Amino acid sequence: MKEKIFLLDLDYDLENEDGVIYLFGINVEGKRVLAKKKFYTYFYVMPKEGKEENLKEKIESLNNSPTKILRVEIVEKKWKDSKRKLIKVTLQ
Repeated sequence: MKEKIFLLDLDYDLENEDGVIYLFGINVEGKRVLAKKKFYTYFYVMPKEGKEENLKEKIESLNNSPTKILRVEIVEKKWKDSKRKLIKVTLQ
């Protein structure tokens, strides 16, 4: 169900090893609303141009991190008025 809300606060926690984001707000009728959704932390890595696949493979091979790497993908993003290939790393 979609609903427009005015966001008041947000929080993040783990439930069964899954990240969950909580959005606290007020809807158009003035009632308090809590939206809860699975959410995984991610960040982008900017490799040297042409080295995207090589770095992606290196990141995928990491296995001694205390945080589990869920997904590594090459994405295209705008960077300083041009498009660049970045590596998006999604963590548990």
